[in-house]
Amino acid sequence: MRKSLWLAIASMGLYFLSVNGFAQIYEENALSISRPFTGGTARIQSLGGAGIALGGDISAAHLNPAGLGFYNRSEVSFTPAFNLPSTSSTYLGNTLDDNKFNFNFQNLGVAINNPRGQYDGRAWKGGTFGISVSRTNDFQNQLRYEGANAITDFIDFAVDQDNLFGPNRLSDLAFNTFLTNEFFELNVGQETIFINGIERSLEELYGDNIPSDTLFFIDRNIFAFENGRFLEDENGNLIPALPNEDNPVIQQETIEQSGSEYQFNLSYGGNVSDKFYFGASLGVITLRKEITRTYQETPSNADLTNFVLFDDYELTGVGVNGTFGVIYRPATPVLIGITYNTPSFYSLEESSIQTLTANFFDETISSTSEQLPFSYNMHKPGKVKGGLTYFFGKNGFITGDVEYSDFSNLNYSGADGGESFEQQNENIESLFKSGVTYRIGGEYRINIFRLRAGYAHLASPLQDDLDRDIEQVSFGAGVRTDKFYLDLGALQSFQNESLIGPYPGSPSAVVENQATRITLTAGFFF
Repeated sequence: MRKSLWLAIASMGLYFLSVNGFAQIYEENALSISRPFTGGTARIQSLGGAGIALGGDISAAHLNPAGLGFYNRSEVSFTPAFNLPSTSSTYLGNTLDDNKFNFNFQNLGVAINNPRGQYDGRAWKGGTFGISVSRTNDFQNQLRYEGANAITDFIDFAVDQDNLFGPNRLSDLAFNTFLTNEFFELNVGQETIFINGIERSLEELYGDNIPSDTLFFIDRNIFAFENGRFLEDENGNLIPALPNEDNPVIQQETIEQSGSEYQFNLSYGGNVSDKFYFGASLGVITLRKEITRTYQETPSNADLTNFVLFDDYELTGVGVNGTFGVIYRPATPVLIGITYNTPSFYSLEESSIQTLTANFFDETISSTSEQLPFSYNMHKPGKVKGGLTYFFGKNGFITGDVEYSDFSNLNYSGADGGESFEQQNENIESLFKSGVTYRIGGEYRINIFRLRAGYAHLASPLQDDLDRDIEQVSFGAGVRTDKFYLDLGALQSFQNESLIGPYPGSPSAVVENQATRITLTAGFFF
C-alpha cells in the first residue's frame, strides 16, 4: 500500500522534492511556465489583459502586432510595477500566512511610426515598427507551513526509498548524516524483517526476488532519548524514535521563489485603408527561476534534536517564438482581431545544491549534494487568440479576448548525456489538458481622463480535482494629452488551491494564493 501510494503521489509532480531529487522538477516547471499571464502596460492590465482587437498600445508588440498599425505618431513608454504575492498554507490542520514584495518593470517600449498616404487617398496608410521588452511570466512567491506529524517523517521516507526503490539524493543525504544506517541482516530462510519499527513480510516486499544470501537493510538511526539517556526495551535494545500521537514530529518549511520571464519583441504593424491591419513579431525570451527551500524536522524525545534541509534550485534559459495577427474593422465602431503565437522553443539549464545538517544531542553532522549545470530543451505549445472591440463613439469602448492552448503538447528533449525525458513527457501528456482563457475590459473617457476595469479567467493547465483556475479583477485610471499620457492600474489575482509537500508520500499543504500588482505607465509622443 505504501509503495503504490508513494508512486502515485510522485507521478503527479506537484511538489519539488521529486523522486529524482529537488532539481528535476520538470512537471512543476511545465505548470508554471505554461500558465497564462496578464502583462503589458498599465492600460492593458487594467482591461484584464484584453488587447487582441485593440490598437495603439505598445503591448500589441507581443499581444497582436497588427495593433501597431493604429499608430499615427511615434511614442516611447515604460511601466514599472510593484508585486505583492501572498499565501495562506494549511498543513496538518495548522494555517500560516506569508507574503513578499517585488519591484520590477512590466514593459519598456518604443513605437516608431512611418506614415504613408494619410491625406492623398491611398489605401496604404503606412505602419509602425515596435521594439519592446515585456514581462511575460512571474515566478515571485513565498510561503510557510508547519504542523505536528504523528504518522510519518522524512526519515521514514528515506528508509523506504533505500529499501524499496534504491537510493536517491535525499536518501543519500539522510544516510550520510546518520539519520539512517545499515542495521538488519537478512539470512537464508528468514521470512520477516523489522523496518521502521514495523514487521514486514519479505515475500510481500520482494515476491520471488528474495535474495538468497546475506543482505543489509537500511533503517532509522535515531532513538528514544529522555533526561540525557537512551531508552531501552525489556531486552536491552534501543527503542527507535518513531513519530506517534505522544511524540509527534514538528515539520516546518519556508519556500521562497523568485524570477521571471521576459520577452524582447521586434515587431511591425501595417494599416490598409483604416480597415485592415496586419502585423508580425519576433520574440526572444529570457527566463530565470530560483527556488530556495529550508525544511526542518524536530522530533520529540529523540537523540536527534532536529535537522535542517536547505535546497537551492535555479533554472535559466533562452527561447524564441513568433506572433502573427490581423485586425479588421467591418464597421466604424467594431474591431475584430485574430492572432497566432507560434510554439516557443527554449534552451534551458538547471542546477541545484542540497545541504542536510543533523543536530544530535552530542554532535552536528552535515552533508552536501550538488547537481552540476544540466542542459536540455523545452517546446511550449502555441496559442490561438481572438478578440472583439466595440467603441461607443468617443466615450469609450468594451473589449474581450478568448485564448486557446493545448498544454499537454509541452515536451522536453535534448538532455545532456542523452538522458531520456520519456517518463516526464508521458506525465505531462496525461496530467495536462487544453484550456480556454477569456478576458474582458472596458474604458470610459471624460475629456483627457480615462477610467478602466477588467476581468480575466485564466485556465488551469492541469486536469485534477483541485480548483487551479486563476480569477483576476483589475481597475485603472489615466490621463492623455497631446504630448504624454500617464496610466495607473491595479490587478488582483486569486488562485484557490495548489499543493506542496516536504517529501514524497508526505501529507500535502494546501496553499491559497493571491497577488496584487500595481503598475504605472508613462508615455511620451514624438
